[in-house]
Order: sequence, then structure tokens, then C-alpha cells
Amino acid sequence: MDPGRGRPLPGVLKQQYGSGKVLFFAFDLGMSSRNENPFDELLDRSAEFIHHPLDPTGFRSGELVPIELKFESLGNPYDIRATEHYPQEFKLYDPVAGQWITDNPWSFDIHLEALETKTRLFYALTPDKPGTYLFQTEVSTLENGTYYPVQSLEVSIPVLPTLELTMSGPPYGILDQNVAYRFTVTHNSETL
Repeated sequence: MDPGRGRPLPGVLKQQYGSGKVLFFAFDLGMSSRNENPFDELLDRSAEFIHHPLDPTGFRSGELVPIELKFESLGNPYDIRATEHYPQEFKLYDPVAGQWITDNPWSFDIHLEALETKTRLFYALTPDKPGTYLFQTEVSTLENGTYYPVQSLEVSIPVLPTLELTMSGPPYGILDQNVAYRFTVTHNSETL
């Protein structure tokens, strides 16, 4: 409510819960779209807050990195065992089993029929500490009851430093046609 005037004022509540984000618009978006430029900017900035583009140079702390392994039989049926060696700082999630992986190394078996292709997707949760981390996948095939190594694959996953943003200023404000934002950005204890 507008202090002293008794009329409702528009507002936007913005909250982040871990990696989930919420925006609540406390006004009628349809009525506000009459003023197109600010409305378009509001929608653009809202989409950027909720769905920020991935950084092509690496991943941030706490991101789930999808890792997909593709297996293909070029002729004969095969029984394959893939063994994933991963840095202890990472946690792996297996959506097939619906659980976090506790084994390191972690192995799983796949059967391929002749000329069949299968994929196996899992996720790596990035650690808090920035750096470049090496994942190694060993692929073995089953012959006469024994698995024999046939290929080893390596991939490096860069984890970037986390940007910490601190907002300073009043915890709430009165919104009007002219909205001013005042904030301070802090990155690694240095004010920018």
C-alpha cells in the first residue's frame, strides 16, 4: 500500500533458494504492458534472472554438469562395462538409479545387440573450489567371463570462481514511474 494514500503499489519479489529462483509480480502484468518499453525491459531482465546463459568457459560451483556416454555396436553384440574415475570433490548423480553415487570409481554394465546404440546419462555436481578437474572413463568388453579394457577416455571440467553479489540499500522501496536502483557489487571481498 502507498503510505498515507491507501492505494496499492506494484512490486516484485525476487528470491533464490539454492539453485532455484522465483520472481513474483505483485501487479497486473496485462495492465502494465501499455507502457511497452519498460514492460519489455522488465520481461527481458526477469528472463535473464531466471535463465542466465551458461558460461562457455566453464561451470560455476553447485552446477550439475550433464555427462552423456554413447555406446555403439558396429556389428556384434557386446557386453560393456564403463568405469568412471572422478575427482573426490565432485558428487555424481545417476538418474537411471535415481540416486547419488557413493562408489569411486563407479562402474555400470550395458548390453548392446548387433548394430545397436545406447546412451548413458549422469550428472556431476561441481565443487565449491575452482579449478580444472579430470574425469576418466574406462571402457571394457566381456569375453569368456572376463572384462578386458578396450578404451580410456578423459575429459577436463573447469570450475570457475563463484561471483558473490551483495546488494546494499534499503530492503524495500516505493515503486513509481521512475525507478532507481542502488547497489554495490562485491567480488572476492573487493567492492567493484
